[in-house]
Amino acid sequence: MSSIFTLAKRLSVAALTSIVIAGAVVAPAEAAPTTAGCRAVPQPALTLGAEGTVRVEIPAAPGWHEGAVPAGASRLALGRLVDASNRDALDAWIGVPTDKKITTSAQLADVETARKQVLSRRSVAGPCGLPTEAVTIRYAATATEREYFVSGRYTAAQTSKETLAIYVGVSTFDRNRLPQLENELLRGYGIRLPA
Repeated sequence: MSSIFTLAKRLSVAALTSIVIAGAVVAPAEAAPTTAGCRAVPQPALTLGAEGTVRVEIPAAPGWHEGAVPAGASRLALGRLVDASNRDALDAWIGVPTDKKITTSAQLADVETARKQVLSRRSVAGPCGLPTEAVTIRYAATATEREYFVSGRYTAAQTSKETLAIYVGVSTFDRNRLPQLENELLRGYGIRLPA
């Protein structure tokens, strides 16, 4: 039986195919909305990411704690939270789009989900009120892994220095748990920018 850690490694690698760390970029005419960051609501929160970098704050939920980032995960990974049973996980990553045509959350989600089985997609108010694409994806079972589901949030945001691509998503083997995970963890998360 595969674990959520194995499946998240596959998810992390697949999700980062079009995002790499790059130098600062000039905002195009159709730039993403500018943000100075914001705290998670409600507090207290669990923070993913190293001090001095962009960090993501997730509202603290009972039983959730920081987990090990899967082996082979990209250096863009901010971190991972797992539930008490180690069956559900939350992953966060951040990067700078190398394709200068990616200036909106919708365009970011288009690129990141192009070859995936998308079950649903909608525009929502994301962290700090930023336009965000909420996408639910099904990953089919393979010879070594069980079927699992992911509800992810894709956000493009402009800081004072660059355009960022921010992803926060929950994964579970039980599709019926997604609404609860979204409500507990994806509603009210925040972005903390370095000083």
